[in-house]
Amino acid sequence: MQNPILIGFMGAGKTTVGNALAKVLDQPFCDLDDAIEEYLGQSIPSYFEEKGEAAFRQVEKELLAKHLSTDNVLATGGGTACQKANQALLIADQRPVVWLLASDDTTLQNLSGEDWDKRPILADKTDEDLAKLKASRKRFYQDTADIIVQVDQKNPETIAEEIIDKIQTAE
Repeated sequence: MQNPILIGFMGAGKTTVGNALAKVLDQPFCDLDDAIEEYLGQSIPSYFEEKGEAAFRQVEKELLAKHLSTDNVLATGGGTACQKANQALLIADQRPVVWLLASDDTTLQNLSGEDWDKRPILADKTDEDLAKLKASRKRFYQDTADIIVQVDQKNPETIAEEIIDKIQTAE
């Protein structure tokens, strides 16, 4: 089985599920946002503020391409699949792309304990703004994903097992 790539809106659990999935599969795990911060030597929010979204998206595209050439479970950022160049890279890759789909309630619940300043795309946004942004990204996730997994009210291990079952069924 090829290692999956996880996409989805922020708060869907890509990092948490990715770690659980990598453990079950006994494979390495890469969180693209962590890889970007390591490469930049600074946090994404500070880079975003300093250089802007376009510069960030260019770095994101370069590191996505680099990490697609490695064999690991990969969790992308919430906006990664929403950039046409990244979407093309993900679709062209032979590994299964899994959309972790969370309801608005689950998304808000998962993001509620976080400092939204750590997510530059959310700075100064309301819950309604978040729902609109999520809705605007839905078509990108749909067009990119090979597999969709609903994550509401499931623990990461259950989601990981469901992903593995769906990939094996699709093979």
